[in-house]
Amino acid sequence: MIAYLILGVVVLSLLAHLVSLLTGSLEVRQFTYELGILGPIFLMLGVAFGGIFVPMTSLPFLLAGLALYGFWPTFIIFYIGNTILAPIVDFWIARKYGRTVVAKLAGKRALQEIDKIAEVSGVKVLIVLRTLGGLLFDSISYAVGLTSMDFRTYILVTATLPIPAMLGSLYLIQQGLTNNPLFFGLLVFWGYGAAVLVSVFIMRERNKKSV
Repeated sequence: MIAYLILGVVVLSLLAHLVSLLTGSLEVRQFTYELGILGPIFLMLGVAFGGIFVPMTSLPFLLAGLALYGFWPTFIIFYIGNTILAPIVDFWIARKYGRTVVAKLAGKRALQEIDKIAEVSGVKVLIVLRTLGGLLFDSISYAVGLTSMDFRTYILVTATLPIPAMLGSLYLIQQGLTNNPLFFGLLVFWGYGAAVLVSVFIMRERNKKSV
């Protein structure tokens, strides 16, 4: 009985969050439409800000992009904003200003994850984390900036390996928007599932270092 109650609360919470995001996306969509040819640049920057200010979500910008421009133009917006602009800014903020500024942009809760990732960070770890993707994508960018990893290596891995996961997540968003809202549930499951796998991988790497 308790399990069903908890499940019901979770489902209702997700639905409420989805309604909020969809409402926000309608406002973003209208504003983007009124910007004309500058609309894609606005969405790109919105996606990027979602990757710099970790508590912020870029989903309303992606929903607006899909509704206005379709899948592939929105993927380009998603790719440049989420995989190029935001990771570069995150990396150099962490590299130049350190944990104090990162804590203000990412939040103290995210900073705990960032510290754990930074502790085990290396090329092999970055490859695994970027391939898995998930909700910790932006925290990884900040974490690597706190290490001594070369920027060229970082951006090469960051700009290439996340592409399959990005295509899959944008497809789920499009299907949730046009066909069945249950696809948003799959997106949430994917995001949290990948975050769990990343956390487990980081824990294993930390245990190896402590042995």
